[in-house]
Order: sequence, then structure tokens, then C-alpha cells
Amino acid sequence: MDDDSIEKAIVKSGAKLFVFDPIQAFIGDTAFVEIKANNGEPIKNGLIYGTVKGLKIDRETQKPIKGVLFGLFRADETEFTAEKAILTAQSDENSIFTFENIPLQTFSR
Repeated sequence: MDDDSIEKAIVKSGAKLFVFDPIQAFIGDTAFVEIKANNGEPIKNGLIYGTVKGLKIDRETQKPIKGVLFGLFRADETEFTAEKAILTAQSDENSIFTFENIPLQTFSR
């Protein structure tokens, strides 16, 4: 695939990112390839990430509970097991649990 056909494929598909197969890149003659995408502007990660932090206490005694396993699930999940969880977190010695770097979306509790 030459430079012109790569550029034509990107323009035709409207791709914002074009990834070369690294194995294919090493087959044949060595060539310099310049990939132009997004009109030369950086491609920004539009995802928003956040953190969820909680404290687990006994409802009746109001005492902290350590070692409790929490799961984060997709909104449409119906089976709430550690295996089905997107992320799990365990409450620490202070009864605090944390999920970090979570992409913004709707989850089930």
C-alpha cells in the first residue's frame, strides 16, 4: 500500500485514527509513511473518567465494616457476582472502598 492509497482510504472512510498492522509494516522494502488524520490536529480522548469512593458501615451499630467486596456493574446486568462485575473493590481497614478511573456511563448498583 503506497502513501497515496493510504491517504485515499483515510479520506474515503472518514477515519479519525488509522492503525497499521506492525507485522505488515516489516514485510518488503523499508518505507517512510506519513499518516495524516484529523486535519493534523491532535486526537483528543473525549472520555471523562471519575472516582467513586464509599464508606461501609453497619446499619444498626453504625460501626465500620472492613473487607466487604463491592462490584460495579453495567446498568443492564442482572447477575451481581464478582465475575460479572466490571470492577471490584474491597473496603479497607478504615471501611473505605474506591473505584478509580471509571469512564462516565450509567451503572447498576
